Amino acid sequence: TIDFPMTLRGANGPERTVLDANKKLRPFQLRHPSAVLDGLTLRNGRGAQNSYGGGVAIRGGGQVTNCVFDACCGDIYSVAGVYVEGLGARILDCRFEGCWVDDDWPNRMRNGVAILTSGNTGGEEDLLIDRCLVRGSHEGCSRWGKNFVACGNGAIWLDSGTVRNTIVTGSVLRGCGGIVADRTAKVENCTIVGNVCTNENETVAGLSIENTGVKVYNTIAWDNRWTNGLNSAVMNVGGWGINASSLESCWTEGDPKLRGSGKFAFRPTSGSPCIDAGSQLSWMDETARDVYGRPRQQGKGPDIGAAEAFP
Repeated sequence: TIDFPMTLRGANGPERTVLDANKKLRPFQLRHPSAVLDGLTLRNGRGAQNSYGGGVAIRGGGQVTNCVFDACCGDIYSVAGVYVEGLGARILDCRFEGCWVDDDWPNRMRNGVAILTSGNTGGEEDLLIDRCLVRGSHEGCSRWGKNFVACGNGAIWLDSGTVRNTIVTGSVLRGCGGIVADRTAKVENCTIVGNVCTNENETVAGLSIENTGVKVYNTIAWDNRWTNGLNSAVMNVGGWGINASSLESCWTEGDPKLRGSGKFAFRPTSGSPCIDAGSQLSWMDETARDVYGRPRQQGKGPDIGAAEAFP
């Protein structure tokens, strides 16, 4: 627990600074606005019963930057990657790979597999998730056998605050595979592609808007599927809170032509309808960067999605 001003940094970055919790404990809890974790890989972290956050719990402020959450697990009411409550939290330039939930209640929908924010994090500017990659969130059970499946809902569950310039892909969950946006959440320039919902009740697979106060800007939701093994359908954006003012300059129908490979797999390429089609937002000044660290504006206007097109 870090409850005073301190930065804990991996001197050689997350590739060489690896903390393996062996599926037994949660590595860190931040309880101060100036507590910082930087350049670490947190592997096999586990949030035990009622101990929110398999990798990190942020309570009352703190920052996690340039960190990798590898196969972190949430166990009984616990989010797998990062849990946030209180004001002032920042999750920046982080990667969440294969976070999963482990539960003994197969019919309970879990909220937020990689990232979960509580309802007391303040307004949209009091919590920021920026330039992150969330990939491969899933369900499983290590105690009850391979036929037992836990419940997950949303690779990111954003109860308040802002998620920006972030990619969510490859999640397979009983609930929403991508982002669940509730209360005063704001989603800006995100790319939500290739996620799957396996619930027969047709929970939205890509972006689920759960409150009329949610705002979504410049976001791609594409190729997300709902399936129960018998039927399947594309369900990119939905939810009971969606209304005419929820989405601005978003792309949800038709191929956005995201190509590339390796690190740059999700950028729009030549002929993409998302190039220069985004709305200008207040944070888009000359210092603004996309998910890959490239300048946010390289043409006539910002691109839709987490990445800007570039040669």
